Amino acid sequence: MSRNRDENESRYERILLRIQNLRLPLLTLDRKWHLLFNGEKPKTIQGIEKDLNETLKNQARIKEEKKKLNHLKHQLMQQIVGNMNAPEESTKFRVMEKSRDLIEEINDKLILLENDELDIPIKLREKNAELAFETMELFYDGIAEDLEEITELEQWIKATREELKQRIRLYDEKVRKTKNITSYFDNLLGPDITHMYVNYINGVEDDEDED
Repeated sequence: MSRNRDENESRYERILLRIQNLRLPLLTLDRKWHLLFNGEKPKTIQGIEKDLNETLKNQARIKEEKKKLNHLKHQLMQQIVGNMNAPEESTKFRVMEKSRDLIEEINDKLILLENDELDIPIKLREKNAELAFETMELFYDGIAEDLEEITELEQWIKATREELKQRIRLYDEKVRKTKNITSYFDNLLGPDITHMYVNYINGVEDDEDED
């Protein structure tokens, strides 16, 4: 049992890795993905979806924080440039020194944000792949019986199609044979006689000709 479980986990990891290497759209932003569930998602799917959305929000938050910090840094740089010639004992000089300290703090924060930002694409790809795998597993489990029936129907259709071809060939042969024979005797004896004979062999009474 342990060996089978390990093998299944290994296959799971291989499939998941293959999915991670694909250029997938983010499923939580994909309308077709949402339509699969008809408004009802299992808790497992909801959990992964939440994690993926949180990562997206975190990405947006980091970008916004970087934007604000860079804007503030630009303002502080302008203050420094504007106060570069101020005497050391002046208020402007102290403001310039304070601006330099703030810029160092901003640079430290930017480094941390950029490090966090580097991890986000990996997290998005991993969570998106996990969501794709779990979605596939959910729906393929649901259609397992349908897939089996489809296979049986395909086999039946194939056999029926072959039988139909054979019957069509047989039909064509009999029509051709009958047409050749009836045409020959119609020409040899005349349609009246062949018609009488057909009625005779079918047990149908002929209409008597009036004098």
